[in-house]
Amino acid sequence: MENYMLSKDTILQYISQEEIYLKFLGLNKFPKRNISSPFTADKNPSFSLYKEGSETKYKCHSSGFSGDVWQFVADLFQLNSKTQFIEVLEKVVKENNLPLQNQNKKTDINSKKSQNFIKTSNTVANNRESSKISVQTRDFTELDLQWWEKFGVKKTILKKYNVHSILNYSWSGKSPIYTKKESVAFAFELENNFKLYIPNQAEIGISKNFLPPFKKGIFGFEQLGTAKKENIIICEGEKDVIVANSKGFNAVTFGSGSTTIKKESIKSLHFLCKNLFVCFDADDTGIIDMQKLTQLNSNIIPIYLPRNENIKGYDLTDYFQEHTIQDFQKIIDLAVKNNSVDDITKIENPTIFHIVEDYLSKKYDLRYNTIALEIETTIKSSNNWDICNENSLCGYSAAKCTTIPLQSTPPIPLQSTPP
Repeated sequence: MENYMLSKDTILQYISQEEIYLKFLGLNKFPKRNISSPFTADKNPSFSLYKEGSETKYKCHSSGFSGDVWQFVADLFQLNSKTQFIEVLEKVVKENNLPLQNQNKKTDINSKKSQNFIKTSNTVANNRESSKISVQTRDFTELDLQWWEKFGVKKTILKKYNVHSILNYSWSGKSPIYTKKESVAFAFELENNFKLYIPNQAEIGISKNFLPPFKKGIFGFEQLGTAKKENIIICEGEKDVIVANSKGFNAVTFGSGSTTIKKESIKSLHFLCKNLFVCFDADDTGIIDMQKLTQLNSNIIPIYLPRNENIKGYDLTDYFQEHTIQDFQKIIDLAVKNNSVDDITKIENPTIFHIVEDYLSKKYDLRYNTIALEIETTIKSSNNWDICNENSLCGYSAAKCTTIPLQSTPPIPLQSTPP
């Protein structure tokens, strides 16, 4: 007879309520506002998370679901939180790869022993004060290197960015959690702090996990060196930084809290480059965070990745799986061009070209679609991209920009059209 020993308290010794939500919602950081519901196809932001005492609860206005984190998991997997509560707990354990998967029931002594693990004794982290986590590393395995090779990342890049292969990790006072022999798990190192990154490995039942976030520092800043760069890109996550560097682009990330970067940090980055960009994930949260960052820092240039409805949280790493370095460089060049329009108020004798160019740059964003090979436009902050209709833009801007000094309007040269 099976005697179940799992409980909410046992699970919460290894993972927080917030981390459970982030895991099942596929988010990198805790949302500060409503997001799209995981229960319905409605893309309007109708789902919210909020604190109530010691609990983090949720409410979904589009489906009517609400409750604590356990009810959330139950609703997500269509389980009855009362009659199937053990299954709810088991879902949390399995999806977060917690070291409790074989402890939920007692088995006799003839039970099959658990998976053997590779062993080593190369301890690199014991950071109990800030992240309360200890990490023990091993040499990169062939499986580790093959995983990164998919993204074009070599071992030299991994070492450059202080990426480690994990043997095991443990929370303060807890038993270590070992990496399975047939799986991969990594740790990013920044200023003697460590962030775990466990990629999604659905074929062996391991879901994506990343914790705890870095509380300070700029991942990738040390690797920039001191020489002046043409461009630096602020990415959303560490993996994007590493992949971008492997493609020849300078990149950094602030991880969680990217919208609240200190002015001093921005100045430090600007000191090292001519153009400072931001390129977050091509989802609603990423786009909103980019807009916040550029509104607070007008000297940061946004780079918008094309949407991909088949990939949730489409990021720079995903982009390079489908596009070339040259494709991304075209997006950068177009972003620089859009940002380089002189402010009309700074021109003593503005021409019609200055006026129209200034108006369009304030009203629209432009980008180059490398698949359709078309220039696309969208009204600022709307992210509703469409193929650029030059005639419509010309007529609309002419109607809006009627006060033009005649003496400053030169004749418009005609351009010949090839047969």
